[in-house]
Amino acid sequence: MATTEVLLFVYDLSKGLAKQLSLPLLGKQLDGIWHTSIVIFNREYFFGGGGIESCRPCGTILGRPEQTVNLGETQVNYSIFLEYLHDLGEEKYSGEKYDLFQHNCNTFSDEVATFLTGSKIPDNITALPKEVIDTPIGAMLKSVVDSMTADPISHNKASGAVNGVSGQGISQQAVEGEKDKSESATSATDDDPSADNIEDVLMERLRKERMQERSKLVLFEEVNPLACVEGIKAVLPKALLSEREITELENLVPCLLASDDDIYKPSITPAGFLVLGKLLTTVDVPSELLLPLCDLLQLVFLDPEIIREQKENDDHAIMTFIFLLQTYSIEVQVSVFRMLCNACSTRKGALWVKSEQEWVCTVDGMPTSNIQMMITLIVTSLLSTVGDLVTAAATLVYNMSRYNVNIHISEDFTIEVSSALIQCLTTELNEEATYRCLQALHGMATFGEVAGLMKMMGVDTARYSTLSERCTEICGKLDMAMSAA
Repeated sequence: MATTEVLLFVYDLSKGLAKQLSLPLLGKQLDGIWHTSIVIFNREYFFGGGGIESCRPCGTILGRPEQTVNLGETQVNYSIFLEYLHDLGEEKYSGEKYDLFQHNCNTFSDEVATFLTGSKIPDNITALPKEVIDTPIGAMLKSVVDSMTADPISHNKASGAVNGVSGQGISQQAVEGEKDKSESATSATDDDPSADNIEDVLMERLRKERMQERSKLVLFEEVNPLACVEGIKAVLPKALLSEREITELENLVPCLLASDDDIYKPSITPAGFLVLGKLLTTVDVPSELLLPLCDLLQLVFLDPEIIREQKENDDHAIMTFIFLLQTYSIEVQVSVFRMLCNACSTRKGALWVKSEQEWVCTVDGMPTSNIQMMITLIVTSLLSTVGDLVTAAATLVYNMSRYNVNIHISEDFTIEVSSALIQCLTTELNEEATYRCLQALHGMATFGEVAGLMKMMGVDTARYSTLSERCTEICGKLDMAMSAA
């Protein structure tokens, strides 16, 4: 049976002060004031005044842990773990049950570690409260320690990066692991009680801006991940994936089914994404496996962390597959277009799709770039006259055009894709394909030369304006753009 690694993150809430001051103050040497959490399924779980909460590893204002303890491996899968956590959160580890000295974060970590691996966390951590209480001035120190440990993540509530019963979260910079910024945020809240509110306002504004940006895009979120995984497994050749890789594949389902508000939402692991890449680049993989695989990737590419890693890592597996895309079925081609549309749900994703950095394609050994791949793929699909392909390609162009501020887009892309859209509109298309082409042209019209090109090539909006109300509206906008050109 496949196993999963279990880690214990250990933080010193005193940041070294306990080690320096405990002996003269308490008459007993303490190495730290410990806060712990359990890390499993690429997620960090802990207990505090808000009950059981979770975030991406190192995602609290505490930054990176002082120590990482490998507790071993577990055969407990994510579904069982989720059910176990829900049961704990309902009763034993609800927020009101939190007690600094008797029932705290370390109590939780110890119990979860025992459940997962049969091993307890180090004794020096669980024994700390009693050591403090047993000293002459332990009672006096209690109020100070209480203020330091009651809820180590409560400063920043707006980002939703930490999920829990209380709905509290931390700053996005902490989630991204920018330790210097998180320390700065911590000191700001210590110095200025109103800093909490300021950061809340700023993070809420950023959240709204991102939601507003996403609302302008055409995204595809209706895929059933469970059906996709079962479809892949049904035609998966024997021995192509190891038992552990199949588990990683199955673990994608709860990650993709959970909503952003799910208090225990796990993260997609790099290992899970690598399994999809392996399937995508395996020679002679069954053709019937490709559609559920590409559909699953649609959902995966809505995850900002996956997009960030795809952009920052020198990995061209996806683009290499796209190089051969026209050899696959229309359904697979459409699904890949939708995956690329979803990749544009973040600015980094749009930058990845539009990247002009050259790399060598392993199929033909020739230098290329992501943007060159997009030009070839989009233009060929637009001129194919296949309705579903035209619709999918035009939708991708529209999404790519939404991030035109401070993101350079090549002149070759602008001219070649706009010309293909205009030519495509001269053919017989259904209303959906026509509207998507018009919408894409309107998106591209923000690049000055495109409106002039439409005017020069004589785009006849009157031909399309009667197809539907939305076509009438978009044609009016195109008329205004051409008039101003």
